[in-house]
Amino acid sequence: MRKQDSEFTDSTNEHIAKFSQFIKDALDNKRILTAVFIDFISAYDSGWKETLLFKIVRSGIKSNLLQRLESFIFHRARKVRYGEYYSKYHILQTGLTQGAVTSGTFVILYINDLIVEANSIPRIKCLLYADELVF
Repeated sequence: MRKQDSEFTDSTNEHIAKFSQFIKDALDNKRILTAVFIDFISAYDSGWKETLLFKIVRSGIKSNLLQRLESFIFHRARKVRYGEYYSKYHILQTGLTQGAVTSGTFVILYINDLIVEANSIPRIKCLLYADELVF
């Protein structure tokens, strides 16, 4: 993990402490603090699989692990149960499997470069936890 990415793995409590410190610093210095909170609605349902695979490759993952992740992402199927009736299996065209251990990591990988770019702008701080973001 790169040093600049380490703040993206903090716990909720650590983010609250950092955000509280940003507020205190602004008040102490008599500056205005503007905060924008973003919840990526349907983050698991709407991600483009091709973009995610590109970002996985760009992160340095290759070989057998890359092939397994690609298969996991592109060959997921679901069926719906209503009472005692089941639909046919359908391949998921977009999004990630909710409840899968890897899906949270994939969402963070998907949006992590947004945070890196935003944090490179002077006087802007970003905190990310799962699919919740504050600028």
